[in-house]
Amino acid sequence: VAGSITNAGTFDTDSGAVDYNGSVAQSIFTTTYGALVASGSNTKTMSGTVMVRDTFRITGATFAFNATTDSLALSATTLTNTGGTFSASGGIVNYGADADQTLLAAASYYRLYLSGSTAPRTKTYTGSLAFAASGLLNVGSNDTLSVTTDLDLNTNTPSFTNSSTVKMGGNATFHGGITNAGTFYYFGSSAQTIGAVTYADLRLGNTGGKTFPTGTVSVTGNYTHQGSAGARD
Repeated sequence: VAGSITNAGTFDTDSGAVDYNGSVAQSIFTTTYGALVASGSNTKTMSGTVMVRDTFRITGATFAFNATTDSLALSATTLTNTGGTFSASGGIVNYGADADQTLLAAASYYRLYLSGSTAPRTKTYTGSLAFAASGLLNVGSNDTLSVTTDLDLNTNTPSFTNSSTVKMGGNATFHGGITNAGTFYYFGSSAQTIGAVTYADLRLGNTGGKTFPTGTVSVTGNYTHQGSAGARD
């Protein structure tokens, strides 16, 4: 579709693919998609709640939200961005597959949810993960958020709810409003600094040295120092 979609009947799109491939700005029709593609050029803007079951792909275009209450629910396990932009700082994104998922890269997220897993799953963000003003990170039970480098929970003071595990290859920064950081696993191969907050469980692993900060690090559950992690005071 290079233009717009108008529906006065039943538009059953939960199987097959819809490709918004116009060179002009386009509005994403609010429905459930089997596969949703934003290609061509210009900006593809969604409103309301859009669900994608199988494949979500951005190719060359910009995918954006119309309002901060708009929600993109991704149970798809194939999520790719080739030469485009995923502008996630203005809406809600829920990675809800009962499977491992690779999160789409974005300059920042507004409200990010990881959910839907009935068994242990890993949702991986490659790079450093940051949040827009009034942002939120919610890691559901059975989901592990794995961030390959840094996790910024300080800038713009996002809210944080974690009932599973956050795994990091870099550092985590926290703002003063986070009183319980949940379960964290510092697994970097380079030096890492432990954030000065309260953890449900704290685990240190891999070869990078782990340095405790000035101040108090509290662990209400288990503290695990494994492998060759060089933790020191």
